[in-house]
Amino acid sequence: MKIKYSEYQSEEMTNVLDNILDYRDELCVNTMLKGCQNGYIADAGDRRKGQLFIKGAAVIATLIIARVWFGWLFSSGIIGITIGAILFVLISKSMADPMNRLFGPEKIRLGNPAIQNHLNQYRVWDDRKGQLHITDEPEFYGLSKFKVRKNLAEGDMSFIVLADALLGAANRISCLRSLAIASEEIKAFVDRYGEENVEIDMKLTPINSIQEPEDKTYSVSNMYTITLREKSGMGGDTIVPTEYEEKTVHIPVESGEGVYTKWREHGILDLAYFDREYANAKKTCETCKEEIPKRWLEPLFSQDSNVIRDLDKLSVFAEPSKGISGDPMEKEEESVFRFPEFAGNGNDGAKMIEELKNRMKPEE
Repeated sequence: MKIKYSEYQSEEMTNVLDNILDYRDELCVNTMLKGCQNGYIADAGDRRKGQLFIKGAAVIATLIIARVWFGWLFSSGIIGITIGAILFVLISKSMADPMNRLFGPEKIRLGNPAIQNHLNQYRVWDDRKGQLHITDEPEFYGLSKFKVRKNLAEGDMSFIVLADALLGAANRISCLRSLAIASEEIKAFVDRYGEENVEIDMKLTPINSIQEPEDKTYSVSNMYTITLREKSGMGGDTIVPTEYEEKTVHIPVESGEGVYTKWREHGILDLAYFDREYANAKKTCETCKEEIPKRWLEPLFSQDSNVIRDLDKLSVFAEPSKGISGDPMEKEEESVFRFPEFAGNGNDGAKMIEELKNRMKPEE
């Protein structure tokens, strides 16, 4: 068994990931999601607000119907008031379903909904609690749903594809980060006992059998589990084996697929599998940083916006991580990312945006 560790530090990758996602949130809120914050569902608290909004809408609709059609009952004495109250309750319950369909939570694709197998299939992975960011299919309720659709229909599509590109870069970095975390944990265990004294197993594990934080940024369906087992438990001439230590490390399926394939076919636990993606993510962020100011023009957009002020968040790659040298792309393999067509585009921002727009056209 050969172990190839990631050369990147998880703390540095966490900082990179946060900067990309924070900036993308700002870009989305100030463009296609502008004016829609009140109906955005980021957590359980927002979902409860949405439920109250729907109940309120049902009550208001019921009051209008009762006033128009049955108002006379409330001025007809005790019997009329009783009948009116019963009708009010019945109508209110009957209005719950249509109000939910009209104003209830709905995921809205930031891009062309006709496209299949897009980033919604490859979530950004984050194992920390409270890391809530705008996905490629954010969820809205109430009037905000209609506002989002209006913004998408009438807005500049370039901002949509730039946000897509940033989410793609975050996807790469999150995969790299997950392997950097696993690399550090595994290296600490192996250094303690020696590689020759550690057995390693790797398998696909359903997510429902793993204890995970409840409010992660994005959910995943499965995880790969790497099990490390210290195998020198037999102490000297003793017949009964002594206690041995075991450690499990989980990595998301998106970044674990290639690692598992290489481990199964070649016996190499390649935790540096996503290291080559650092350069591609950097290239994407540099291109977005160049292109956003070209489209952020007065009078539609203020130059005082945090979208312009915080552009340096996309320069989080200025300092290289832990001693990467040479070309991070391995010669025998192309990009392991889902959009390898951008690997050779250089910083041609117009070309990247045009290709992203073409990708978003409805499929025939």
